[in-house]
Amino acid sequence: MTTSTQDAGIGETPAKEAKTASERNRPGCDLVNNPCISKGSTALDVTDEEWHQVLDANLNGVWRCARNVGGQMVARGIGTLVNVGSMYAMNVNRPRWQSAYLAS
Repeated sequence: MTTSTQDAGIGETPAKEAKTASERNRPGCDLVNNPCISKGSTALDVTDEEWHQVLDANLNGVWRCARNVGGQMVARGIGTLVNVGSMYAMNVNRPRWQSAYLAS
């Protein structure tokens, strides 16, 4: 089993990783998306830069990886995609010091 960790917030990395997986000639391709970066700021204190950095990794990174690796899965007719979410989708974090993370 080959495991790869990457920073999906960087636009070219998911495509490069998908290509690398394809070059390994694996019979199937599996992806577990488990994004998580957070900045400890209240909603009133989070900067635009922090907000965009968190959402870029936690939302756009998942999309980029799923799109790129998903294309490999469709081409091969096999594969599994698992997106892992946060427990905060069901529980409230108090006090709320992670506004961008909780939104993502």
